[in-house]
Amino acid sequence: MTRVDAITRSFGNLLVIVTIITTLTGIATILPYAAVHWRISFAGSVLVGLLGTVAMYYEVRRLYRIEMLKSKLDQLLVSGSQITHSINQRTMEEHESIRDWCAQVDAVLREYLNESYVARFHQGGSITQGPAAMTIWKNNHRLETLSVIRSEF
Repeated sequence: MTRVDAITRSFGNLLVIVTIITTLTGIATILPYAAVHWRISFAGSVLVGLLGTVAMYYEVRRLYRIEMLKSKLDQLLVSGSQITHSINQRTMEEHESIRDWCAQVDAVLREYLNESYVARFHQGGSITQGPAAMTIWKNNHRLETLSVIRSEF
């Protein structure tokens, strides 16, 4: 998904639309009083416009980040599945491609979420295995965990 697509989808969100309508309604409600108290009406209109714009900006930004996160997680799920299927299922030795894929997932989770999601991604399986243990079974578990994280958004 491109950035333009993500931003366009964010503006179609109901909360963003309601924020725009509420801001415009607030300004339209204040404007009739401009004939009596034009300074107060002007200041009130500017204040309502600024608050509405700030609220809309933060909501669009939040939705944009979620859309980009979903897109990147989808790409990582596909590439992780391809890596797992390309490796002989009977081989239980470490594979550099799995290690690289895990590093990419870690980077995306840190960029868009926080460290707790990275810990969740590496959790599971044998407690004695650390994040460096790259078995096929553990990678399948990580794919499942990443899929669960993706479904939360």
